[in-house]
Amino acid sequence: METEDYGVIKFLHDVPELLDSTVALLNAEWPRKGSYWQNSASKSSENLPLIIVSVKIDRVVSQLRLSRVSDDDHGLLVENVVVDKSLRGKGYGRFIMNAAESWAVQHGFTAMYLSTPDMQAFYGRLGYVEGDPVTSLGDNASKLNKAQLQGLLAAFGGNAGAATKDKTWMRKNLTPYPKDP
Repeated sequence: METEDYGVIKFLHDVPELLDSTVALLNAEWPRKGSYWQNSASKSSENLPLIIVSVKIDRVVSQLRLSRVSDDDHGLLVENVVVDKSLRGKGYGRFIMNAAESWAVQHGFTAMYLSTPDMQAFYGRLGYVEGDPVTSLGDNASKLNKAQLQGLLAAFGGNAGAATKDKTWMRKNLTPYPKDP
């Protein structure tokens, strides 16, 4: 997928040479010591978590991560949405969110969830509405089955997402593409 204005959408696991550029973008927004973002970003996979990047002239200008949701087999959690600071307010956020939603629909997902401390208006314009917190294991989602996950959640007091009181949880129901006749 390509547009002259917003760059090319790529999946990070398909272009490992963009890992450093992705890590630099993440660290510019949320600085972490050591190799935190390097380790997180290097786990991108078609089987999730999936990191989607928008690339312009060999530079990652926006990125986000999709992970499975534990309570909804057809839902995805959108995490770490970031656009290069010099390009904000120009449509890059909408572009990468649209790409993520398109990928989700193509792969049979029907809902996307996210949490945000301050971007409710932006996500609202994209069709997201306030919703309940969800839980995702991110990188570890494939290591536990649903029963094991439910046991862990019960042992630790239920939904881990509920602990993020400074954030608003939002949800969007996705519309599947019409089937060919």
